[in-house]
Amino acid sequence: MTIFLGLLLWPKKETTQKTTETIETKPYNQEVAMPDYLNKPKGINWGEVVLEIPEKMVIYKYLDKKISEEEMKKFVELVGLDYGQKKISSSGLILFNDDEGKYGAYVDPINKKFQYVENIYYKSDLQSVDKMETVDIQKKLMELVKELSGGQAGININNTDYKEMVSPDWVSATEDKADAVEISASLTVDQYSINNFNGSPIKAVYRRDGKLLKIEIGKRWGNTEIAKEQRTVNVDELKKMGPSQFLISTVTGGKDYQLATVSENISQVNLTGLELGYVYIPEKAELWPFYFASGNSITGNGPVKIVLITPATKDN
Repeated sequence: MTIFLGLLLWPKKETTQKTTETIETKPYNQEVAMPDYLNKPKGINWGEVVLEIPEKMVIYKYLDKKISEEEMKKFVELVGLDYGQKKISSSGLILFNDDEGKYGAYVDPINKKFQYVENIYYKSDLQSVDKMETVDIQKKLMELVKELSGGQAGININNTDYKEMVSPDWVSATEDKADAVEISASLTVDQYSINNFNGSPIKAVYRRDGKLLKIEIGKRWGNTEIAKEQRTVNVDELKKMGPSQFLISTVTGGKDYQLATVSENISQVNLTGLELGYVYIPEKAELWPFYFASGNSITGNGPVKIVLITPATKDN
């Protein structure tokens, strides 16, 4: 069975490191309930981060409450399954499987999620006679999302990583040893990336010949309206915030880190870049502005890349 290890590479400016004294103040924005399943760093070293920011940012509200039946049919068709085999689970998920149980998909209409997977039991199932260029595999993903969204969705490729199966996990590999290519992507609004609290809303794994093995898509397109505008937290204010006001969105490490059986606490994060973007808030069906601070840290299982997040606007 395939497993996603979320990887993000955010555009960043290289900077020199210096430790900035932080003061634990109240969060600037208390309207967004931050999830309790993400950890917090123990300390942050800020570099000389420079970022031009707008005075205000817009909060968007989705008018589409759920995934439509037409979108479900389109997704099932795109991944090669039969919509006539639709089943509804007790939790409300719409399930689709082939007769042999090798291929499966589900749609969560309320939480706006699509997922498809080919169950891989043997490494031999990953053998490819021909290898497709990685850029062409990226194009395949972009075309699939474009068709599913009816052309509404802009998409950014966040990261592409080569993977090999170390059963039952996928771990990073060199290009010559890779069995598959994993792609993480975001949709966009106003040229800003839209992400989840824990990373990219689109994650896909393709065999080296371009065959789709797994995909997860969070629907982030559709009709929206402006819910409100709020003032943007500036960079100086951001640097004065304590580490408890940041969440660790993603951690990306090498093979040893990926295969570690015990998760490690992240102590000090050395920041190297800062971006503005949006996070989808499921409870509100809204897009809220967030800062995405990228950096690195050291763990017992090697160096890791980190993305921290915190709300980017003030509610007062």
